[in-house]
Amino acid sequence: MPREVYFITHPEVVIDPAVPVPQWPLSARGRERMEQLLARDWARRIAATIYCSTEQKAIDGATILSAATGVPFQAGARSTKTCPPCRAGRLIRQPGGASRELPTDRLR
Repeated sequence: MPREVYFITHPEVVIDPAVPVPQWPLSARGRERMEQLLARDWARRIAATIYCSTEQKAIDGATILSAATGVPFQAGARSTKTCPPCRAGRLIRQPGGASRELPTDRLR
């Protein structure tokens, strides 16, 4: 049975120069956008573990997904954005398991 893998990057964060970047949380707008993500059909199909990095913004996003789906999340230092499209927040999954880059003007 094929698995579906979704790469979800975090939305807006609270930028605070006095706080190390890994500790920046999602902003109110970022949390709102994560909640909006849950309205998508594919988000309701998340049925396996949610992985995220140990950065606060990633944990915040995973917590929102986990609470809505009932799927546990695991935070780990190896769960980082490692490919250029992922770093740019543009990698999305297409039906059939293929991935493609989403134009940045569609991310807003």
